[in-house]
Amino acid sequence: DSVMGTADAEAYLVTGDEAFTAQNMIFSDIESVDGNGGNDSVTAGGASGSTFELETVQQGTVDNIHFSNILAGFAGGVHGDTFDLASTFTNGTINGGDGDDHFIVASTNEGVTILGGDDADTLTVNGSAVTWVLDDSQFNAGNGTASEGTGQITFNSIATINNNSDAWDLSTVDDVTVTETQIVTPSIAFNYSANPLEVSLHTGNVQMDGFSANREDGLSQLQIT
Repeated sequence: DSVMGTADAEAYLVTGDEAFTAQNMIFSDIESVDGNGGNDSVTAGGASGSTFELETVQQGTVDNIHFSNILAGFAGGVHGDTFDLASTFTNGTINGGDGDDHFIVASTNEGVTILGGDDADTLTVNGSAVTWVLDDSQFNAGNGTASEGTGQITFNSIATINNNSDAWDLSTVDDVTVTETQIVTPSIAFNYSANPLEVSLHTGNVQMDGFSANREDGLSQLQIT
């Protein structure tokens, strides 16, 4: 079944699989919703976290409901939500809300802002050669950017970063600790164990904790400047 919205601003609260509330009405077994004008929004509101598969800032699927013409965008709720952004998602902001959220983006996504929250949020960035710059003025909030080519992801309040790329470059004035599986800053843990990587660090002091240069997997080359 499908639902067509009105020209008014409607707030769609997703409460479960193919279920939501709007305008004081309860809907179930709904496969698609067209906002149809108005400053509409979609927010997770179920008993557990929701899965957002977003194609653009105005279109995507949330818990098996396909939404279109959502002019005010998508946002997480009080539980841990997952946001998977397609390469076509550009020039938009995603607010994870509360809970341990997981954001999945490509380093080539352009003009994307990721807003974490007070909980332990994770950012996964897929790319080939990613440049990371941490915002040292607000470092303890887990802020920074990830970029590749014309793509740029701005993020804040992120606790863990998974970097699925062949090579990346990290700049921060703060001290870091390099281990067998992570590069750890005072507020963010960068996981690099998924793939052999080449990493360049432009940083303060570096502490080596269990890192070996003779590795068969994980980080293969580390350059510190």
